[in-house]
Amino acid sequence: MESLFEHTLKWKPEDFERQMKINAIISEPWHGIEFYDPLMLNDLHRLLIELYTFFKNAEYQISDPITLVNNYVKSNIKVRASYFDCLNGEVDTFPESELFYRTGYAALTRHEAMCAGFAESTRLLLALFNIESYTLLAKLPGANKQLLHYLVIAVDDNNEFRILDPERQANCERKGYDFQKYLDQMTFILPDEHFAQNKVGKTGVGEKAMDFLQRETTIKANGITGAYELAKVMKERGYQRCINK
Repeated sequence: MESLFEHTLKWKPEDFERQMKINAIISEPWHGIEFYDPLMLNDLHRLLIELYTFFKNAEYQISDPITLVNNYVKSNIKVRASYFDCLNGEVDTFPESELFYRTGYAALTRHEAMCAGFAESTRLLLALFNIESYTLLAKLPGANKQLLHYLVIAVDDNNEFRILDPERQANCERKGYDFQKYLDQMTFILPDEHFAQNKVGKTGVGEKAMDFLQRETTIKANGITGAYELAKVMKERGYQRCINK
């Protein structure tokens, strides 16, 4: 990991902490530095610097940067069509050549992504504002939703948790669904070492949600309240504790 980041575009000294947080998010095992090369990292950091300047402009200043980030991702990134087919069970495999759509790089530069890319890009943008965030997994409502879904837990200024899933929120808004009720129908899952090792698997989209849920060591909870409980676990343990579980 260190060698890959060694020649990455450097931020200003006062923004060094932001850069380290961004690198740490990319390196988390449920995301994956293995989907990057040095050119992608440079392009990503350059774009994030531009976006940080963009967001700091007076006309984009709002009191709630979490909403700003959520709305930006919701409005500017779409689901990669080949992943949508997997999400709905229409095809069994995701092309290996498109695995970079798991990344925040693909989401922010190509404006298309898998759910992992939506989550990573959301967290990278939150990091620009030094907002703490976590990646959580979920089983989506509906029998045809067979894949484990990525979403984000953000910690606001009041130290309260907020669930961010701009891709699913946009889908609910298009279809006239109540997004909060939709979230409350999800089963939320703590990412662990088993998931990290099988996030791609033979199909390119990893283990099916029900298979993962049936594992005895899987930590899960239902509904929004359950998601917050899992977020507390992640905050208390830290990601390393989850990896070593």
